[in-house]
Amino acid sequence: MFGLRLAWVPCKRMRRILPGGTIALFARRRAYVRGDIVIVRHPEYGTIVRAIFAVSRDGRYSLEPLNRQQARGLGFMEPEWVRARMLFRLI
Repeated sequence: MFGLRLAWVPCKRMRRILPGGTIALFARRRAYVRGDIVIVRHPEYGTIVRAIFAVSRDGRYSLEPLNRQQARGLGFMEPEWVRARMLFRLI
């Protein structure tokens, strides 16, 4: 379906940008930039929603949590783990 995807973000302690219970529209892209909110399929943590903090020279992404209480750093992610970028919030 054109690479579009609806996702429900259940966390209640997110930033103002993406409050808990939000339904948002996400779309695949070839590349992502700093500040994009993305869905990531992490091999250890499953499907997570994070913001891109930095892009390395080899194209890998460093992510920051949307929830300030999630202080764990996940290191750099492989580009193929990033599934889609948030276009806008629906609810």
